[in-house]
Amino acid sequence: MILFVLEYFWPRCGWVEALFGGIVEKLYRDHGIRSAVVTSCHEPYLPLLEHHDRGSIWRYKGSRKTFWLTVLRSLVHNPERTQNVTCVYTSTFVAWFIWWIIAQYLKKPCILTVHELFGSWWEIIKPGFMWQVFKRAEKLLLRLPFTHYHVVSHASATTLISRVPSIAFKHSVVYNAIDYDARNDTIIWTEMRKQLSAMYCLDGKKIFMYVGHCGRSKGIDILLDAWEQRSPHHPDTILICNLLPSDARNATHARILSWPTKNQIITFLGMTKNELLAKVCLADCIIIPSRSEGFGIFAAEASALKKDLIVARTSALPEVVSGNIRRFECWSSSSLITKLDARYQQQWPDEIIPPRHFPWSHTIQGVKQIIDHVTSCP
Repeated sequence: MILFVLEYFWPRCGWVEALFGGIVEKLYRDHGIRSAVVTSCHEPYLPLLEHHDRGSIWRYKGSRKTFWLTVLRSLVHNPERTQNVTCVYTSTFVAWFIWWIIAQYLKKPCILTVHELFGSWWEIIKPGFMWQVFKRAEKLLLRLPFTHYHVVSHASATTLISRVPSIAFKHSVVYNAIDYDARNDTIIWTEMRKQLSAMYCLDGKKIFMYVGHCGRSKGIDILLDAWEQRSPHHPDTILICNLLPSDARNATHARILSWPTKNQIITFLGMTKNELLAKVCLADCIIIPSRSEGFGIFAAEASALKKDLIVARTSALPEVVSGNIRRFECWSSSSLITKLDARYQQQWPDEIIPPRHFPWSHTIQGVKQIIDHVTSCP
């Protein structure tokens, strides 16, 4: 049994939850490997214990930043829960050091999934003194001897190895997967698209779209700076923003509502998968202004839907995007404005990249190889 220790899990539907949810399901379906998922009880209505054919979900009360205290105490006092565990699988988010401690306590190998590392960029991403806390925590993380590292892109692997050269011999690059069936344009409701277009008077408009968190790593401040300068000169353009939950979301939404041209931005504070797909299909172009991306799941998904993309020249994005691509210089709103104008005028893209594929079969094969490797080592 694999013990996955995650801040959030199903029914929360962020991309990390989708990734590990798919891994848990397909490890059981394809290889008969059962899993236990230790996670936070992020909604009061959720049961603290669930059993399925593929394994169990153990939810512990507390926020994503504090529930690990309950986890550690529970696993110590309930050893029967972990007696069949063969390895611990966790991720580079809050309280990762506790999962390393749990693995040491269980005397089991521990796999760390590395999404992205920020290093000196923490000073820009986190306000006040908190950047020092996060930078030192990340530095401590890289000092711990995890058994193996599952890295989600070659860009993240390069950063990881540059900071800890010894990891070069115990890491594997395993790309995240995309559910292509769920993103097949033929199954997206045509009627929903028509309703949306009529509801927001979008006929004849040039539609751009952003989906993501509001933290500075995602570069939404660069996008809003560019849009604020450009939108008064192009009243026939619309920006659709789906703002995912984050500490900065309220401030970002308030900034948008204060603009004289706020009627040129349609904001959503989360939406269902079908709603999101319908809105993506409405858009002429998807904007990915991120300062950093460990993988860039939405960029890969938008590429799979054959959407034009404007992306920053940074981290893993060059590995995952395909189709008609326009690249702007990261951190530069003026460079982004140039690319927005180029798409508005339907100029030739900077690159036309052949389709790239990230099927679940490749992801599960890579994860299975990592598990086999760490569990076979003495």
